[in-house]
Amino acid sequence: MARRSIGPRLRFLKKRGAYHVVWTEDGRMRERSTGTTDCAKAQIELAQFLQRYTQKSGAKEPAEILVTEVLSNYFQYLKITAKEYERAAYASMPLAEFFYW
Repeated sequence: MARRSIGPRLRFLKKRGAYHVVWTEDGRMRERSTGTTDCAKAQIELAQFLQRYTQKSGAKEPAEILVTEVLSNYFQYLKITAKEYERAAYASMPLAEFFYW
């Protein structure tokens, strides 16, 4: 009988000496190392993993796109092009707070 999937989560594996992201896929337990023993850094790695894990490929319907997701993509573009990233991030905080909550 296949294991019920409860989604990716963070677990410290003593045998490996680091935090790992663990999840169930196709009835099998999977794990991926965060490469750190620091819980805060591991939480950041988990968040990045969740972003990649839940991201669909291809175009989305407009109703499926969150404003915070659009802002996040825009900031990644600004980082790459070396534009005024900090100023844009500061100016968009009220937008992100309004649409997120």
